[in-house]
Amino acid sequence: MSAFAPILGWLACFATLNVLVKRLSYSVSDGTLLEALATMMKSPLLYLAGMLYVACALLYFFSLARWPLSTAGPVFMVLGVVTTGVLGFSVFDEPVGLAKLGGILVCLAGTGLIFYGSA
Repeated sequence: MSAFAPILGWLACFATLNVLVKRLSYSVSDGTLLEALATMMKSPLLYLAGMLYVACALLYFFSLARWPLSTAGPVFMVLGVVTTGVLGFSVFDEPVGLAKLGGILVCLAGTGLIFYGSA
């Protein structure tokens, strides 16, 4: 189970990061790029998101020491896709159809097969 701890930690950091960045994007949706940058620089969410991004990278590096790249790379990418999709429709009320739901299930099945193939 300890081999999965970095993956679970990354998942928590990544989910939080996505929510923060989406909320930050609401504050800069209007105006020019320079105005958006100035607004973001004033927000503590930007700096918290930066710290979470670094934490995600460190947890990924840590996982690479425990898992083959052919396992860790796809697993992190797929979990990122699944997490982003689930957050979109559960936290931000984005529409979810059968195609999205089916895609998420296929991704999860693929991740399971990747882990199973590495065992």
